Amino acid sequence: MIKKSFTGAAWKKDKCICVHVYSGITSRCISLAQAYSLAKQYDIPNLVVIWQLEKWCNIKYNDVFDKNQFKDINLTVMNYKFFPSDWGEGVKEYVRKGQIGKVFYCLGQWVLYFARKIYNCRAEGLMNYFREKETYVRYDPETEIGWSGKVYEDWLMNCWNRVKGYLEGKVNFCAGIYCGLIKGEEECLDTSEIIFRDKFNKIANVLVPKGGGYMDWHTCQTHGS
Repeated sequence: MIKKSFTGAAWKKDKCICVHVYSGITSRCISLAQAYSLAKQYDIPNLVVIWQLEKWCNIKYNDVFDKNQFKDINLTVMNYKFFPSDWGEGVKEYVRKGQIGKVFYCLGQWVLYFARKIYNCRAEGLMNYFREKETYVRYDPETEIGWSGKVYEDWLMNCWNRVKGYLEGKVNFCAGIYCGLIKGEEECLDTSEIIFRDKFNKIANVLVPKGGGYMDWHTCQTHGS
C-alpha cells in the first residue's frame, strides 16, 4: 500500500477508523491493536488515533511506540489534552501566604493550559464532527450503570454493536475507548503489531505479550490499568 497524507478534514470523505484512547498503557495497547485489526479486516486504509495525555498515561504516542508501528496503513496521531494535574491549584493560598514564586509557577501553568487548548483544536474539531453526525461512541458507562455487573456488560456490548454496524455499513465513526472496541468472551487479540521503542522493550514485554502472543480483553478490567 502506498501511504498518503491523511490531514485536514479527510475523514469526511475517506474511509477511516478514528479512536480516542485513554486510561493506562496496557489498555491502550488493546485498543490500538483492535483498531488496527479491524482496519485490516474491513479494508479501511486510514486509522486516526486521538491519544489523550492524562495521569494514567502522561507520555506522547511517538515517545512510546516505534515509527514502524502499523506502517502498512495511513496512521494519523493527535496528542490531546496535556494539562498538568496542578495547573492552577492553590494559587489563592499562595497569594495569601505571599509565596510569590509559587504564584508565578501557577500563572505559567495557566498559560500552558490555554496554549494546549489551542493545540487541541484539531482533535476537538474531529470529535465534534462525529458527535454532530451521531457516530461518536463513548465506551464509558453512565454513572448509574457502574463498572461491573450485567448492565455494565450490556452497555459495552451495545457500544460494540454500534461500532460493528458502522464498520459493516462503511460509515466513518469515532470511538472513545478505555480498553478496546471488541467485547465478547470469544474475542482474543493478536498484539504482535504493537511495536514499542527500544528503550521500553523490557517493561513492554511484561505488559503486552509479544511474538504473536494473544491478549484477551478480560485482562483489562480496571479503568486505569
